[in-house]
Amino acid sequence: MSAGTNKSTLAVHGEDDYRAAARRHLSDATVLKARQRYDGAAYLAGYVVECSLKMLIELETGRVERVHDLAGLRDALSRLARRADAQTARFARPLADLLRNSAILAWDPQMRYQASAVGGDQAEQWVIEAHAVYSAAIGGLIMDGVIR
Repeated sequence: MSAGTNKSTLAVHGEDDYRAAARRHLSDATVLKARQRYDGAAYLAGYVVECSLKMLIELETGRVERVHDLAGLRDALSRLARRADAQTARFARPLADLLRNSAILAWDPQMRYQASAVGGDQAEQWVIEAHAVYSAAIGGLIMDGVIR
């Protein structure tokens, strides 16, 4: 991070606390998966990825994203990572690569209205990917002291 990076807690500029939401959803998704509640686990895993990506975008731009499109958020993060002045590039580039062909990109918040939309293998994969995204984004920012 550059010397001018503002270390702060989130929510950075808005009222949404993506970090806390991602942590809460990851915990819940893990519990639901263990209890074979696969639809709920997969649904919350998608929100973990969404919140993690939105947090990085907000840190970089100061703007709060109001979309639920994981592929679009990944693409926005990838574009930001290519900017010469991108403070979050160290975290954004690996995340964009991790999500390039990820199964979780099929996530849609509308799946909450579908009956038995996700099986055990798919839920397992999505929760694994949610853990990886959360660790890479939020864990990395904490370890580097960018956020507390």
